Amino acid sequence: MAQKKMVIDTFIKYGVVSRNWALSNYISRLSAIIYDLKHENGWEFETEKVEAIKPNGEKGWDFVYKVKKIGFNPYEIKI
Repeated sequence: MAQKKMVIDTFIKYGVVSRNWALSNYISRLSAIIYDLKHENGWEFETEKVEAIKPNGEKGWDFVYKVKKIGFNPYEIKI
């Protein structure tokens, strides 16, 4: 759950999360978190493949998820 909360917090703050950002923060199941947010919480995303520069200077690719609609946030529930 800590990984999902971190992804949600980043989406709320910046509106975007990339696969490379997730991996650098030890979140290896970003697509599963995105799936849950879409299908369980009503979020909507736009996905884009963007060119990125690898640490060795070579060209590479990254996948960026941009929020189109923020749905239900399971961490905002107050009891």
